[in-house]
Amino acid sequence: LIERPVVPSDVLPSVSNASTDVRFATAVAGFSRLLRGSGGMGSFGYNEVISLALSGIVPGNFTDERTANLSTERTNFVELVRNAQSLSASQP
Repeated sequence: LIERPVVPSDVLPSVSNASTDVRFATAVAGFSRLLRGSGGMGSFGYNEVISLALSGIVPGNFTDERTANLSTERTNFVELVRNAQSLSASQP
């Protein structure tokens, strides 16, 4: 376990400045909060999760099997979020 404080240089002006892995992880965390009905989400909803997750998928031709598998898993996650969004819209 490594612990350290968050310092000003850790803060990015926007999540779009973060790495693809951080953007995707943020989308996954946001999705879990949506599923739990957590408060404090503001206007962050399914569309924002999808957009953030898509920005965390590295496009291109994959020569590395690990990268190809990671891209497939992330694409599958986006489909899962879309399914959850459509199901939540049908809730009374």
